[in-house]
Amino acid sequence: MNSPSNWHKYLNLLAKKQASEGARRCYVRHVESLFKAFPDKSLSALFKADVEVFLRDLSRQNRLPDWQFKQAVDALRLLPVDLTNTPAGQAVGHLLTFFALARRCV
Repeated sequence: MNSPSNWHKYLNLLAKKQASEGARRCYVRHVESLFKAFPDKSLSALFKADVEVFLRDLSRQNRLPDWQFKQAVDALRLLPVDLTNTPAGQAVGHLLTFFALARRCV
């Protein structure tokens, strides 16, 4: 399975954002789900369209409560935007905000 090369940076970011230990585990699971959906791609190789497909599929899961979808959006937003701080990461961040608003859970 593919994963971020620096999990410790992501975990440190979550700690800095004062996420509880339980929330951190959930955030990591959401990020792992993204990488499982695209096993041949690294974080830097993921595109906005990849994240859009992932979130569209996730949002179609009727059994997923809004708060869990919001948590997934937050987990993924932190990954490219706060860790890589690249234009692609910013585009993904805007896309994640759109999905959160569409689901009315921001």
